[in-house]
Amino acid sequence: MLILTESIHRAWKKGNVFSAIFMDVAGAFNNVHHERLIHNMCKCKIPTEITQWILSFLSNRMTQMRFNGITTDHIPTPTGIPQGSPLSPILYILYNSDLLDIPKREGQLGLGYIDDILYGVQNKMALGITRELKQLLIKSEQWRQRHGAQFEKSKYILIHFT
Repeated sequence: MLILTESIHRAWKKGNVFSAIFMDVAGAFNNVHHERLIHNMCKCKIPTEITQWILSFLSNRMTQMRFNGITTDHIPTPTGIPQGSPLSPILYILYNSDLLDIPKREGQLGLGYIDDILYGVQNKMALGITRELKQLLIKSEQWRQRHGAQFEKSKYILIHFT
């Protein structure tokens, strides 16, 4: 919140409007692809011993379901990270780090907390803001396709800070 607030105030000092779009990644922990996570960890220069340990932690996972006293056989879970594990928020941040790197230009902002994403831009003109946000959303859609993720579009919020 501090970074967002400072970005808004910086834009205002320049006579600009700051606009932000808030997004949510649907089913974030359940849809983590292990290979992409390990790829991102290597890209972040996390030591091989740790990435191999994480891969072992995520490999050969099984689950069962119970309903009305009936329990299913073990079901393989080849994707996802376990909810409730203290490692999972850290792993997810590494998994979606590319999504937060999309805003690169001066005056653009990318923030996130687990599956909640914010892209912010500043400009004097609404057309400039619209153009920049559109480009960020196109790139986030490309990220979504590469990662097999989904955005919860009903949760998108656009706010103009004037």
